[in-house]
Amino acid sequence: MPSKPSYADLQKRIAELEESERKYRQLFETAMVGMYRTRIEDGKFLDANESLARMMGYDSAETFLQAFVTVEHYADPGRRVELMNQLEKEGVVDGFEIEMIKRDGSHVYLSISAIIYPEHGYTEGVILDVTGQKDAQKGLIEAYDIITKSPAVAFLWRNAENWPVEYVSENVEMLLGIRRAISSRGRRCIPRSSTMKT
Repeated sequence: MPSKPSYADLQKRIAELEESERKYRQLFETAMVGMYRTRIEDGKFLDANESLARMMGYDSAETFLQAFVTVEHYADPGRRVELMNQLEKEGVVDGFEIEMIKRDGSHVYLSISAIIYPEHGYTEGVILDVTGQKDAQKGLIEAYDIITKSPAVAFLWRNAENWPVEYVSENVEMLLGIRRAISSRGRRCIPRSSTMKT
């Protein structure tokens, strides 16, 4: 039969547990990504780190936890329903993108990876701010629309013999009546003429 642990053994074990919790708390609070725990029933944040608080426009995690009302900050409240349905069905989500409204009213795009603990009534996860990526993607789409829907034609030539064309915008045929064709020497779309220099 094992002997009872001594008082010194218990003290040592308590100190080890406290040190482990301190290390976890330090990691949680200093992480560069948002980390959180939310209540399943209404999405209330039960715990959050400083990074998440800053993402949402708050000065501290404490202020964020006191003031943030989750349901008021979804740009599309239906996305929370989708998020929770996926969590309940699969148990986890990875890279679920959602648009939220920050404290100042501006919008932020977030990528959420989370796990659900229905037996405890909460979810835990990490959040990345992907607003910069979304803005860059939107800019590329707008640039593509400008190229393909405007009276401008875009060309990209390779710096090689005869300057083969690498890219020609799709609107070249509509605007100039010239077909886009691909040859073994690159794209050809402009007939050669004595006025063109190659």
